[in-house]
Order: sequence, then structure tokens, then C-alpha cells
Amino acid sequence: MGSVELMLTVVSGLVAVTLGFKSVSNIPVEEVDHQYLNDVAQKMVQMAKAAEYAGIDLVDDRSLERTIDIIAEGATARSGLFAGQYYGVGHLEPDAKEAVREFLRLERGKLHYLPKY
Repeated sequence: MGSVELMLTVVSGLVAVTLGFKSVSNIPVEEVDHQYLNDVAQKMVQMAKAAEYAGIDLVDDRSLERTIDIIAEGATARSGLFAGQYYGVGHLEPDAKEAVREFLRLERGKLHYLPKY
């Protein structure tokens, strides 16, 4: 695969991932359930990885709580190929932020998903 094809594949993937994140914001805590938390945790990990490709660090390797806050708030790439692209999951209620912690862990500066069945 050539470099142009690889770049197009990465960009297409990032666009698809980003479009999928619009649906996780502003859900009341009463409606937060196990599957929702699984989905949010997975999307947070995916968003952290996508942002890293764009040169944005959404992970605070010293604090899972801070990392969740940062990803919920999000950030926009300021330069490069992904300039103007937003990386984040949107607003999460405090109780949802607390609950999603059980599905995530920090290890060696990376955010990881912990499946809970």
C-alpha cells in the first residue's frame, strides 16, 4: 500500500470514528446503563488513539479521572493534516464519568478498555 493510500485509509477511519461520537453527549445519569458505559469507554479509547495520530494528547498518564475529563471536553487539531478536526466525546454527567472509570485503565501512558460482562 502506498503512502497516499495509507493516508486516505487513516483519514477515512478517523472521519468515521469522529462521526460516531456525536451520540454520547448529554445523556442523563438515570439512563446510564452497562451497555452505554461500555460504549462510552470504548469510544474514549478510540478517540484518544485518533487524537494521538493528529498530534493531540488527551491522556494524562498520572490520572484516569483527569483523562476522562480531558476526553469529555475534547480538543481541536490546530495544524497539520487534521487541522480543525475535533477529538472528544462531548459532555458526560459527573455520575457517568465516575461510572465509566470501571471500564478504563491507564498503563504506560495509554488508555485501555476493560470489558465488563
